[in-house]
Amino acid sequence: YVYLDPPVKTTNHNEHAALARAILGQLAAQTRFDFINKVDICGGNMWVWHRKMKGTDGLKITKQGRPLTNVPKNWRDHVKVITGRRCKNLPQEIEESSKEHTNLDRMFEELTGQYIKEPLDPDHKKLIDFLREGGCMWWWDQDNNMLVTHTFHLKEAHDVLNLKGIFTTAATGTERGHDHNCFLYPLRKGSWVIRRFTPGVKETNSWDQDGGGWTRCFYNLDPDLSTAGRSNEGIEHPSGGYVFREAENAQKAALQLGVDLALPNFALSRTAKMKEHKDGRLIVEINRESTDNPEKLLGWLEDGKSWKRIFGVAISSPVDSTQKSFDDVVRHLVSEQHKDAGWVIKADGRWIEEPLAHIKLGLRALNVTSKDISIVLGDNIFKRWTLVSKPFQSEYPGDRQWNRDACQLMFNISKRDDLHYPTWSKILNHVGDSLTPDLVKNNWAVTNGIVTGADYLKCWIASIFQKPDEPLPYLYL
Repeated sequence: YVYLDPPVKTTNHNEHAALARAILGQLAAQTRFDFINKVDICGGNMWVWHRKMKGTDGLKITKQGRPLTNVPKNWRDHVKVITGRRCKNLPQEIEESSKEHTNLDRMFEELTGQYIKEPLDPDHKKLIDFLREGGCMWWWDQDNNMLVTHTFHLKEAHDVLNLKGIFTTAATGTERGHDHNCFLYPLRKGSWVIRRFTPGVKETNSWDQDGGGWTRCFYNLDPDLSTAGRSNEGIEHPSGGYVFREAENAQKAALQLGVDLALPNFALSRTAKMKEHKDGRLIVEINRESTDNPEKLLGWLEDGKSWKRIFGVAISSPVDSTQKSFDDVVRHLVSEQHKDAGWVIKADGRWIEEPLAHIKLGLRALNVTSKDISIVLGDNIFKRWTLVSKPFQSEYPGDRQWNRDACQLMFNISKRDDLHYPTWSKILNHVGDSLTPDLVKNNWAVTNGIVTGADYLKCWIASIFQKPDEPLPYLYL
């Protein structure tokens, strides 16, 4: 039991169960334990007693708990999952924005499915603890394996916890503790990838747009050249790299990449360029003038009108490779037995199975260079999609699984217990009549209220839909 203080008013059993489900997700984030997949049912009353308990310490309190004072603000989003209208939670912001942005709900589901479910580690937990203890608006969405909060809170946490990388936001925190605007997927080693709920919304220069149009940045992660360049007034050059009107800004960007340019004062106001060497090292160029003193630029190569230098530090690459792998265009597929299942490419809004040679031609038609095609295909091999068959579940269950063409229910599941189905009742009574004599003598059936063959057949049929992965006994009627 989880006691709430103050109590949260629910109007019916479905809302009560939705509240319980949301709380389980919050507990999962705080304990790093997957409660939802380990709990059979939530939100109901349970009575526990056994005759063997007499004279024992059964039900004795071993540790007194404390009431939960803050429940997830999105708990009503879970009502549709409880009532069977959705397989997993869809954030209300996405559902409402879908009215203006066509297929946004599908884009979100596909985006969530792209990520391998990274378990929360102690560094992830530090951020969650900061949000929980700091009066911040946050909750953990276990269905989508993501954290929901506000970018202003993330800026506070970045400063207080001294997290890695660059993080700035346009948010000012005018409604601190009462608003949220972003969602985060956990990545390796305590890092996160953040996206704003509204695709294309303007943010600071440390953010960019991913392949799906979501405004995105990385958190608690060493920056790459692109992030450092944009964050320090760098302008991307058509041939690659970033140009800075003043080398002083290039020096700041280099420091964020772990490189000290140690420029003399006379060079700080000059134009500079930073780009990545083919082996991953950093190349820096600064405008040269005839009056420059070479002694002040030891280690720099005098090359025409520029001073050039290669710094022996590998530039970090963003770990979120959804753009690099062209996930929205091409996918490599494997079976659940980890065997090759071919390639697909998206054309005219549909996924088409094509041989690898056709995939290469398709990417070339999208102006992807031959070199980049090899990188895209290689990345897809490592970040493959697993084809699964999970009846009645969403197309993207998560963890890079693709529930492609799985059978789905035409109608929403009803939770009502007063449904009337006379034709089916006649069929079940007739077909199950031969089972009734044995069921009335079966202790398990009697204990569970199954006293006729029709009752048993209803449970048997319901199990097909509710637990399609579980085996059922053969019936010879």
